[in-house]
This record gives sequence, C-alpha cells and structure tokens, in this order.
Amino acid sequence: PLLGSMNFTRMEGLSYGWALAPMLKKIYANDPHRYLESLKRNSQFFNTNQHLAPFIMGLTLSMEKENAANPNFDTSSINGIKVALMGPFAGVGDSFFYGVLRIIATGIAIGLASQGNPLFLLIYNIPSYLLRYYGGVMGYRLGSKYIAEATQSGLLSCITKASSIMGLMMVGAMSASMVKFTTTFKTTIAGQPFVLQEILDKICVGLIPL
Repeated sequence: PLLGSMNFTRMEGLSYGWALAPMLKKIYANDPHRYLESLKRNSQFFNTNQHLAPFIMGLTLSMEKENAANPNFDTSSINGIKVALMGPFAGVGDSFFYGVLRIIATGIAIGLASQGNPLFLLIYNIPSYLLRYYGGVMGYRLGSKYIAEATQSGLLSCITKASSIMGLMMVGAMSASMVKFTTTFKTTIAGQPFVLQEILDKICVGLIPL
C-alpha cells in the first residue's frame, strides 16, 4: 500500500499515515484531537523500501503509544527516527530485494515458468510477506532505543554496504551464467591458430557477459 498514493510532495507519506490510521485510532481512542495530530504527523514525507517499512511502522506505533501515556513525550522524535531510518533501510531493502533476491528469483523463475510451474511466484513473495509481518511485530516490540543505538554505532551502514556488494556480485554471477555471448574471432599467429574465445575461456568462462 505504500506505493498506492505516491506523489512528489510526500512520496509514501500519505500511504504511511493511512496504514497506521486504525492502530492510531485505538491508541488515541479517548482523545480525538491527539489522534488527528498523530495522523497528520505520520502523513508527512516518507520514502523507503516497502519490504522494510513495516519495521519502522511498528517502531512508530510503539513511540505513539508512549506518547499517549506520557504527556512529556517529545513527538518530534517520532519523525526524527523515521527520517533517520528511511535512508539506510531503503539502501538495505533495495540492495537485497531488488539487487539480490529479485535476480535469483528471476533466474529460477525462467526455468520453472518455461515448464508451466507457477511455484516461482513463491520465491520472491514468501520472504517479502514474512519480513513485512515479522518486521512490524519486531519494530513494535523493540521500541526506539535499540535501533537508535544501531544507527549511532554504524551497524546499519555496514549492513547497507554489505548488501550492495552482495547485490553486485549476484548481478555479475547471473550475467555470466545466463547470458551467452561469444566471439568468433580467429586468426593465425606465427603459423599457429589463434582462437580468441579459447583464450578468454582460460581466463574466466563467461568473461564477456561478466
């Protein structure tokens, strides 16, 4: 649903607020004014990978619940943690789901789909839905303290960089194994036949697609 009302002003913000609205209504059941404030607060600019967004949603709800119970709670920290997380989470999620899992799923899907087997749909969707569900639960249970420490310690930056490297490795591996491209260049050097493709294969099989 995050991409259901994308716009250039708030990106996924409106969908974010709409997704949280039922829970926010329960949290602020006895205070309609604060409910509307929370809805407005959670409809501001937001943009991250939709697979990891539920974790931030769960985190937001835990902070909103704390805000409902504590009149001295700093509501600016809610958007603060959202802004701090959406960038790193976008890097991690895009690198893994679009740079790694999608390529692996596509490679397997080509073989299965050509045989009329629809099971390839599960390769991508099962991890996606499991991560969304349990990500939301985990974000709500952990609260803001743990993830703030992870951000400050640089753990999220390390995960982002590692996922990017893994994604590039998978792109190269899939290209080399599935894209067939050879050269037919042949000649004679000092009376000996020279076949360029044989030389390239000795260096690395699939070097040209790679």
